[in-house]
Amino acid sequence: NVALAQDLQNKFGLQEAITYRLTSPEREVRAYVQGQSLDIENYVRLLNPIAPERSVMRQSLLASILEVLEKNARIRERLAFFEIGMEFIQEQENSLPVEPRKLVIGMSGKRNNPSWDLQSSGNLDFFDLKGVLDGMLRKVHLQNVSYQSTDHPSLHPGKCAQICVDDKVIGVFGELHPRVKQNFDFLTPAVYIAEIDLEALLPIIPLRF
Repeated sequence: NVALAQDLQNKFGLQEAITYRLTSPEREVRAYVQGQSLDIENYVRLLNPIAPERSVMRQSLLASILEVLEKNARIRERLAFFEIGMEFIQEQENSLPVEPRKLVIGMSGKRNNPSWDLQSSGNLDFFDLKGVLDGMLRKVHLQNVSYQSTDHPSLHPGKCAQICVDDKVIGVFGELHPRVKQNFDFLTPAVYIAEIDLEALLPIIPLRF
């Protein structure tokens, strides 16, 4: 995880975000069309929360990154963040939650930061995000990577794809769904998101000596 985070920062120009693990269902439901991907019954709930907006453990790292993008949209022309962290799913009552690890990337705005000696090259798009993913997967020496069209409750129909390695799905990426975008205070024209399942990715990274 540490090496992966360093590459995303140093080689691909993304900034690492570290967000709260405590949230509320109302905050997370904004990240999905009609809350399709959340199960209210599967939240890990705190008996004595410090505040109503921090009453449960998060189910969605994607929702956390969208909040980071929302908070920075008014003060930055280029948004490029990632977070590596756990989600918490209470699958059975009176048992410990499942804690899958995820990597989520969020990008939007200008392709380059404004500079007196650098001409603007337009806004980030789908292929900028795909380029980051291609580079990341090559860096960990994965082969037989393919992309297939798919549907996702947070992403724009026809503008999202799943990431496969040897036909094993390890993640999804694409443009944020317009109805989801309306739930956030974004000024930028389009938002691009990738969600990688590290529980699927890490075991298939080859050992190299």
